Amino acid sequence: ALAGLPDPVMNALAAGEISLGTAKAFTLSDDEAMTLNLLDQVKGQAVSEAAIKNALHPDAIKASDRRAKFVGVEAYEAEGGTVTRDLFSDDVFLASPALLDRLFADALESARIDLVETQGWAWAEARTEAWLNYYDLDQMKLERVYPIEGELTEAEAEEYDELADLANGGVLDEEGQARLADLQAILDGEYSEDQKAHAGCILLVNASGKVEVTAGLVRPEDKKAAIEAGVLKAPTSTKSDT
Repeated sequence: ALAGLPDPVMNALAAGEISLGTAKAFTLSDDEAMTLNLLDQVKGQAVSEAAIKNALHPDAIKASDRRAKFVGVEAYEAEGGTVTRDLFSDDVFLASPALLDRLFADALESARIDLVETQGWAWAEARTEAWLNYYDLDQMKLERVYPIEGELTEAEAEEYDELADLANGGVLDEEGQARLADLQAILDGEYSEDQKAHAGCILLVNASGKVEVTAGLVRPEDKKAAIEAGVLKAPTSTKSDT
């Protein structure tokens, strides 16, 4: 990779005008004119490798970005997106931000549709931010319904306690972790079809690139029907008798 650098870069490295790290950063460039222009700016300067990489690809997005994780680098490349791979590290840079944003929006919309058409929620709203602003939820005056909790059999409860003890001790194997998760899912319960018919979800992609769903949200215009269906409790009057 270093041998493929333009001669002026190699000469600057040999003369001690740039560091080896700077030379490595230049291997990310496929634009010789930009490389030589930047070389003139950094000779004899203490410039970090990160600064060089950013200067060479100012609009590039790292594969560690939550949008890239959610979409997947392979899916991005399949749509014609170009990437630059750092030969001296695991860094991968996506060079087409607009394409990534479109694929991100499409994938998020697909996840939203799935919540309504496949999972049966009355509505679903996709947010592009990485966290949910609970002030916004408060402003939307939403009510909340919760999953109907399940019950474990006596044998399952004993098994759950045993697995939980192993997990707390840090000695639970993969199979045990999967079984514990299944039992926990039973305890956590699930939403009924009636609940889903009167409530909805807000979804987003978190910082880890995973879909995060806040479910069981009842909009103000749906509260009356939800109360009549018995999935939401009627508000308790606070007025005193006179």
